[in-house]
Amino acid sequence: MLDWLKGILGDGYTDDLDRKISAEIGKNFVAKADFNGVKAELKTAKEAVSARDGQLEELRKSSGDLDALKAQIAELQTANQKEAEAHEAELNRLRKGAALQLALGDSVFDPADIIARLDLDKVELDEKGGLKTGLDTLIAPIREEKPYLFKPDKAPDKPVIHGIRPADPSPRGEDGASDSGPVII
Repeated sequence: MLDWLKGILGDGYTDDLDRKISAEIGKNFVAKADFNGVKAELKTAKEAVSARDGQLEELRKSSGDLDALKAQIAELQTANQKEAEAHEAELNRLRKGAALQLALGDSVFDPADIIARLDLDKVELDEKGGLKTGLDTLIAPIREEKPYLFKPDKAPDKPVIHGIRPADPSPRGEDGASDSGPVII
């Protein structure tokens, strides 16, 4: 799970250490995908508030008959409702993308490539924001069609090198000659 930390600690990294670190990280830190989702939600909310402030300012400036103001208010309400629905759809898309990115983890080279090829309407989330839909059923067609996007399941075997034999590792004397025979000068 924490391969980046394994590279830093080297041989000192154990599975027990991995479990302890994973448990503690979950208490004090937020996943990057979750952070990006909340950040995008905040940005959208700020934009919506500023747009509605502008609409209110327009209503204050407009002076006219009551029917025109009522029509303008109704128009703004429908526009705000459409904006809210679009905002909710974008948040759902971000939540699904974050859940998929966490579920894919280190099994793919670039999770964004896989997520872009998925139909997010088929993805369902549980109450905690995790995947309700089986990940294997979602990515099976992509794995068959584009297997190069996925990391291999096991580490490749060490290559067998055929060719010359290595040099004789027998000890040499002080003069650089081996102990195996006479030296010709």
